[in-house]
Amino acid sequence: MEFLIKGFLKTSLIEWPGEIAAVIFLPHCNFRCPFCHNSDLVLRPQNLTTIPEDEVLVDLAKRRSWIDGVVITGGEPTLQPNLPQFLLKIKQLNLKTMLETNGSHPEMLQVLFKRNLLDYLSMDLKAPFDERYQKATGIKVNLSDIQKSMNMIRKSGVNYEFRTTVVPGFLSKVDLFDLAESIPWAKRWFLQQFVPHNTLNPEFTKIKPYSKKEMEKMTKMLREIVRTVRLRGV
Repeated sequence: MEFLIKGFLKTSLIEWPGEIAAVIFLPHCNFRCPFCHNSDLVLRPQNLTTIPEDEVLVDLAKRRSWIDGVVITGGEPTLQPNLPQFLLKIKQLNLKTMLETNGSHPEMLQVLFKRNLLDYLSMDLKAPFDERYQKATGIKVNLSDIQKSMNMIRKSGVNYEFRTTVVPGFLSKVDLFDLAESIPWAKRWFLQQFVPHNTLNPEFTKIKPYSKKEMEKMTKMLREIVRTVRLRGV
């Protein structure tokens, strides 16, 4: 089965904290978050050029002496059944691996943890675990799967972070406080600035992001519950 790659950023200094990494973008997603800025990967992946897997692996092999690892993102990477095989090929190049996921497929995460295929993991947390999560994802989500993934990550021994995109009108201070109370044990939680560009729902391009001052104030408040809360993209 072909491993679908729709984007390849050869070097990134920001995607993986403290590491120089290549970034691989995979198509398709089971969520329809209206504020998502990767709308082409989610809605129109067939319009994007497929990059041959072998081409990417050859490039990584050539540059493995000066990059630390590879970030797999999307879309939602865990939708691809041959993700474990691809991650193994990266590990065989003596490169570290990071996965970005929405946490909706804990069974795939279980396979990846069991095979020791991950060095770092980033999981999106969209909203508090009630009807607000459904609103943020644009579909009916199995919240028990999301929470199962969270607990699996917590116990895995793999270094990790949670990420939440803070969208005005979707996430208020109260919403973030409610979410924080669900993860007081979190090792690292990044609040990401909303980017009103190329959004899944075009109406969201009209939303003005929170100011840096507002984001900093929310971060300080949340540190009363989750010890390590940081800002990204502000």
